[in-house]
Amino acid sequence: MKTEPTKRPIKKHGQDRWEVDFGTDANGKYKRRVVETQSDADAAIASYRKDQKTMGEYWAALPPVKRATVVATLQSVEEKGVTVDSVWADWQRWQKDNQQSITTPMPYEDVVTEFKNRKLAAGKGQRYVDEVVGLFARFGAGRERQNIHEIPANDLQVWLNTQKTPDGRLWSLSSKRTNQVRFSSLWAVAIARGWASLNIVDRLEPIKKILGVRG
Repeated sequence: MKTEPTKRPIKKHGQDRWEVDFGTDANGKYKRRVVETQSDADAAIASYRKDQKTMGEYWAALPPVKRATVVATLQSVEEKGVTVDSVWADWQRWQKDNQQSITTPMPYEDVVTEFKNRKLAAGKGQRYVDEVVGLFARFGAGRERQNIHEIPANDLQVWLNTQKTPDGRLWSLSSKRTNQVRFSSLWAVAIARGWASLNIVDRLEPIKKILGVRG
């Protein structure tokens, strides 16, 4: 990969032109620019060098830990055979598809606490509430301080699909139905408090509702 741009005279449509070669980008695509005069080519190269200098200064100003994080993340991305550009584009599409309007960001575990307080105040039994809160805590392990509106539906779907009974069997459809309803109730609390505008359970694989399931 080129580290320094080069220029050369060419013929294009019978006209004398100059081509500036900037090497290849992260996707291996050649970056070349055709300009009218040698002065234009020199200006393009000077602009490129200025941009490179700015990027170098930005990198040098980053804390060492952040630089190490950037490198490690980039290496992980490349190991998967994708590019930073594609990851960024996918994230932007995800944001557009899952955009929520919120009043106040609220960590997941704080929403669970609000759910517990509401259910107890409404007369639900302590044993039942503790059981449901325990379910929420298992899903929330490692994401306790993540804002609830930032949790994607697919994370919950995968979690529900991989849960097992004490004897090692995957949850039955009945158990998944019951617990989807419970998670729907949790997100309903977040929506009621203005902490989310989308109930992600509505985006899960539909399972026919069982009558008598408590939320």
